[in-house]
Amino acid sequence: MRIGSYDRLARLQRNSETGELDALDQPIKAWTVIASFWVSKTHKSEDEAFAASQRYARRTVTFGCHFRSDVTETDRIEVDGVLYAVKGIREIGFREALEISAEWQS
Repeated sequence: MRIGSYDRLARLQRNSETGELDALDQPIKAWTVIASFWVSKTHKSEDEAFAASQRYARRTVTFGCHFRSDVTETDRIEVDGVLYAVKGIREIGFREALEISAEWQS
């Protein structure tokens, strides 16, 4: 991947505890931006799936970026105001780049 192809700003978000407790003394969690970095975006698929007799669109994209060790499958990525749930991470080369497979969240 060439550096020129990283043309979109991504914000990596993680669901973490805020340090506060709710009325039932359970920790309150919130999505927090933990990093911002440049990515390339490739549309993988746009198909329709059926669940419980309801049709819904499923959009899978692949983001490419320089290697990062802080991305996990429980994170989400915001790109161009759209949220994507991280579904898979693949290392390219030896710590050269990452391919992040993500699914659009409604």
